[in-house]
Amino acid sequence: MKPLDQVIRDRIAPVLKDAGFRRKGRLFWLETSSGGCATVDVISFRLGYHDAEFFVEIDVEPGVYSDFCSRRGAGGGGLWWDRLRVPGKPAGRMSDLWSINIDDDAAGQQLTETLRQALPQVLDLLDHKNMLAFVQKSPDSWRRIRPHRDVAITLLLAEEGPSAELDQRLAELEATDPTDKWAELSRDLAAFVRKRLAGESTGRADPAGVESAPGVGDI
Repeated sequence: MKPLDQVIRDRIAPVLKDAGFRRKGRLFWLETSSGGCATVDVISFRLGYHDAEFFVEIDVEPGVYSDFCSRRGAGGGGLWWDRLRVPGKPAGRMSDLWSINIDDDAAGQQLTETLRQALPQVLDLLDHKNMLAFVQKSPDSWRRIRPHRDVAITLLLAEEGPSAELDQRLAELEATDPTDKWAELSRDLAAFVRKRLAGESTGRADPAGVESAPGVGDI
């Protein structure tokens, strides 16, 4: 067994299994009855200093965002995403790189506890109401939100059902100047939401079996 897979087996899998996640290889996912999905992906990144070197990437994808991205046959990854940070590591590009030797019990326990402490927020954001509140009120939410903030808010409002705020947003999207670089996306988003509000179903990507669509993080 590779050292990274041993770390996953001993330090990561038990925590996620207790929280209800399923597993395929190094990818874990948890789906809700409303179509939301959280994923935890362990990504190898070898520098050669320790037995196992890796990132732990966490994504939360509300059902409405999954459906919107899947309309063209591809998944979009999480609407909210982050990487598990290593406690005490200086902020920087590698502050989220875990580097552990198999026999280092203290480092292994730190990984397990850090993941355990991160899960409540992940599970909280699976509720689209909580995700909407996070996007609306957090001044730096754009740092961890993949689509354009207005796209995220519009989609999450659609999960709430018809409202004056949503009507206004849809009207503004449909009135976008045709020469604007976001005109096609704006019309596409408005049409998707109106179709959803009318009760027409859309497809959904399998979180364990579909790659993210190139460029979907730019929407």
